[in-house]
Amino acid sequence: MRIAVVVDDFHGGAGNIAQILALNFAKKHNVSMVLTNKHSDPRYNLDGINVFCESLSITRKNKVLGIFDSVKRLGKLLKKEIKADLIISFLDNNNTMTCFSQFFNKTPIIVAERSNPLVIFPKAPWDKLRRIAYKRANVVTVQFKCFDGFDGGRFIKKTRVTSNIVDKPKCVKQNYDCEKVKFVTMGRLAGIKRMDLMIELFDEAAKKCPNIELHIFGDGPEREKLESLISEKNLCGKVFLDGYCNNVHKTLCEHDVYLMTSRQEGFPNSLSEAMAVGLPSVSFACHDGIVELTEGGKNGFAVTEGDREVFVNKLIALAENASLRKQMGTKAMYVSDKYNVDIIMKQWHACIDEAMGKAK
Repeated sequence: MRIAVVVDDFHGGAGNIAQILALNFAKKHNVSMVLTNKHSDPRYNLDGINVFCESLSITRKNKVLGIFDSVKRLGKLLKKEIKADLIISFLDNNNTMTCFSQFFNKTPIIVAERSNPLVIFPKAPWDKLRRIAYKRANVVTVQFKCFDGFDGGRFIKKTRVTSNIVDKPKCVKQNYDCEKVKFVTMGRLAGIKRMDLMIELFDEAAKKCPNIELHIFGDGPEREKLESLISEKNLCGKVFLDGYCNNVHKTLCEHDVYLMTSRQEGFPNSLSEAMAVGLPSVSFACHDGIVELTEGGKNGFAVTEGDREVFVNKLIALAENASLRKQMGTKAMYVSDKYNVDIIMKQWHACIDEAMGKAK
C-alpha cells in the first residue's frame, strides 16, 4: 500500500509524530512524506521514505485563489506522483487542503488535529473551509478524548483518539536528594507559553525557598521581555534563559522538577518527556487532558487554571521534600509505557482500518 503523510515541517510535535508514523509504516508499506512548509531537518534517519517538499504557503493577495492553487498542486502530487492509497494529514490548514484536493475521489483520508481544537481555531477563511473539507475526511483524530467535541461536536461521530508517542528515554533521573533544587521548562518563548507568569510564580516560591533555580530552555520573540522581567525582580543568578538544548533527555535528567504554565497545549511533548525521565511536575491544567496525563496528581500536579496560590504551594512542596520528588518522579516514568509506540500504533491502525472500510 502507498501511504502519504502530509505535514508542514519536520520540526514540532506534529512533525515528530509524522516521522515516527512514517518509519513504522515503512516496515510494510511504500511511504511518502509531503512537507508543505519545510524549514528544518528531520529528527530521524528517513532513508527509504520518499520526501516531497512543496511550498504551499498562501502568498497571493486573493487568499481564496491562493488556497485553490495550493490545493491543485497538492492534489496533483498525491494522485499522479505518489499515487496514494491512503493519506494521513496533520494540522488543520494542511488537513483542509488535503481534503479539498481529494474531494472527488475515494482515497481514504485521516486528518489529525494536533492542538486543542476546542479553543484554537483556524483563521478566516480557513475556519469555514475546514467545516466543508472535513466532510470529506473518513476519520478525524484528536490527542485526548476531551477534544472530540470540537466545533460544536460537528465531527464527533468520526473522531477518534491518537495520542502522541512517548519514547522511553536513554537516561533517567538518578539523584533526587540535592541541596539546590533546579526547576526546568522547555518551550518557545512566546505568549501562549506564559513564561513571564512562570517567572512570577517562581519568584513567589523563591522567597520561601532560597535554594531553588529556574532554567528555561528555548527561544522566541519574548526573550527580551523575559530578560527585563528577570532583572526587574532581581532574579539574575536564580532564573536562567538557557536557549536551545540538543540532548533533551540528558538535560532534563540534570534538573529536578518540570514546570508548565501554558495558556494552551495539545499533547504536551516536553512535559511528557520530562515525566519519562522521572521528573515530578507542576502544570496548569489548561484542559482535562493534562489531568489525564498526570493521572490526577499521582505523577504530577495539575493545578486548576489560574490558581496561582496552589501552583506556588506545589512548587514549595516539591522544593522542600526530596522524598516527594522521588515518589512522584518514579511514578511519572511509566508515561512511556502508557503511551509507547506499540500502543499508539494500534490506535493508528484502528483508524486506518476504519478509514479504509468507509472508503470502499
